[in-house]
Amino acid sequence: MATLEQLMRADQIEAGEARQHWFLDYEAAEKVNTWPLIAYLLTAMFCLGFSTICHLCYVKSARISAIVSSLDYWGISILFLGSSYPFISYKYACGPYIFWRYIFMTCISTLTIACMVITLKQSFDSPGKRAILFTAFGASVLVPKVGLELWKDPRYTLEPNLAPFGFALLAYVTGMFFYVSKVPERFSKTGRFDLFGSSHQ
Repeated sequence: MATLEQLMRADQIEAGEARQHWFLDYEAAEKVNTWPLIAYLLTAMFCLGFSTICHLCYVKSARISAIVSSLDYWGISILFLGSSYPFISYKYACGPYIFWRYIFMTCISTLTIACMVITLKQSFDSPGKRAILFTAFGASVLVPKVGLELWKDPRYTLEPNLAPFGFALLAYVTGMFFYVSKVPERFSKTGRFDLFGSSHQ
């Protein structure tokens, strides 16, 4: 029968062999990177701030309305970027996935910039086009998720928890539905939802 010391030594050897599969050293692996969460919170604040500026100033003039509307769309784009960083950063944090983390983050960042440039065009200013653009942009986050499912390795990944991911996706799609369909204010001609309960809220 093995002694406690022998068992501990065997665990240390096994742990040492497992560490060879990681690109991060032990000290780095012990620390949880908080920058993705900070990025998410900052982008959420930017989105809400830009939206506030838009809704305060868009009635000033047609020119200012166009400018602050673009600012509002920029906030949405930035929030998509910030909400995808934590998922990609934490799910692709170890082993052979590190390379793909940088690839996916670069792609999402590039798509964000492209989306921001597209929103500056006058031809973009219709609810249908906005819905298509932002739905496609939001769906692009599925690519890293599918990649994780295809390449998952039990040495580096935990069993995926799809509930939060599915909830976020459902929230985005539901919000887009209310935004495009203008429910409930389309059923009220009296301006009842001007201050509270509008589809944009």
